[in-house]
Amino acid sequence: MEGFSDIAGAEGNGVANTLIVPRALVNLGSLAGQPGNLWAGIEWRYWDNKFGVDGVTENVVQLQLKWVLDRG
Repeated sequence: MEGFSDIAGAEGNGVANTLIVPRALVNLGSLAGQPGNLWAGIEWRYWDNKFGVDGVTENVVQLQLKWVLDRG
């Protein structure tokens, strides 16, 4: 499980907005002998007052593929 959140106050004519993006990923690289290099799963993006625009909300589930090139 990973992700991030960003809570921003009002700027200019915009209103405060909140972006939350948790991800649930499974390590597929371990099946190919490269643990930690290839991950797949889902991501949920919730953005209230998107770009500081009052009442604009994004609420979407997406497929996530993560390929880590260098773990060093």
